[in-house]
Amino acid sequence: MISFAFDGRYYKRVGNTTRVMNFDELKQFFQRDMRFERLSDSVFSFEDIDSKAVYRFLTSANNNGRLMVLNKDSSIEEIFNRLSLMENGKINNAAIMLFGKNPQRYFDTARVRILHLKDNITIIGDKWASGNLFNQYLETEEAIKSYINVRYEIKGMERTDIWDYPLEAIRESVANALLHRDYFKPVTTQIKVFDDKIWFFNPGGLSEDWTINKLLGLHASEPRNPIMFNIFYLAGLVESVGSGMGRILSSLKAQKLPEPEFEVNHNAFMMVFRKQEDTPQDTPQDKIQRLLIFCSQPKSRDEMMKEINIKDRKHFVQSYLSPLLETGKLRRTITDKPSSKNQKYVTVD
Repeated sequence: MISFAFDGRYYKRVGNTTRVMNFDELKQFFQRDMRFERLSDSVFSFEDIDSKAVYRFLTSANNNGRLMVLNKDSSIEEIFNRLSLMENGKINNAAIMLFGKNPQRYFDTARVRILHLKDNITIIGDKWASGNLFNQYLETEEAIKSYINVRYEIKGMERTDIWDYPLEAIRESVANALLHRDYFKPVTTQIKVFDDKIWFFNPGGLSEDWTINKLLGLHASEPRNPIMFNIFYLAGLVESVGSGMGRILSSLKAQKLPEPEFEVNHNAFMMVFRKQEDTPQDTPQDKIQRLLIFCSQPKSRDEMMKEINIKDRKHFVQSYLSPLLETGKLRRTITDKPSSKNQKYVTVD
């Protein structure tokens, strides 16, 4: 996108057209080189900082070997200067978010709401994670765990906890929500736990040159808030090689869960984990084969969903119907009206 100003208005070039930029686009344009974490406020002082939290972090960073130039004898001012937590002698926003006694005093929406819902409107649990980012990370994980199930497997003399969703995927998703969110947006991070899925909502979408395919593929680490991300890396809570989404995918796959679903725009990033609808005797590949046999004669979408026992239409379309159409294994019977209520699908020989 190429942007320019003329006669008091700001415009952007989109393809061959010129359009007036709206308020949200203007705000994003002027903030593109302004990082929340590096800003400061004259009211910030070391009285706002939880020194115990700073030295707990330092102990973790020393123990895992990621930070050896600082130790328990280092002053907080020295620690902050070395770790980019000060700007021109002033504590910055990153320092307050990471180690503040009460960051919400200055940033009231910089917290996480974790809801447990029976359906889209019936709330049966409502928890908030606040305080510094380390506290939010721990509290959010515990809140999610309180809303999901765990079973036990005994192997030899050891007991293994098997949660509805792998904790590695949950922790990585929570870290992403805290470290990649847009703190300029006055919206809280939200996580909604249903009986059959977890919905993660994060203020701030992908950058203009990023797509879901790029996110899911091999890529370098490009955090929106690199200072805060680096502190979590030094503490051993995240890696710094762009592998976070890969770990989410691999941990879900290892537990035989579907890949996450995504919805992204310029203002928000949403991701959904789903429970496994497939039984051990009926894998996704088995269901695909069943569909291809079933559709040897034209079948409707509802008939297909019933055949493989899937109730969620969006999940069925994303995971089964669309891939089969895209690979040419199925075709529509009404090709000129894809959304026709009489649409059916048939296997391609």
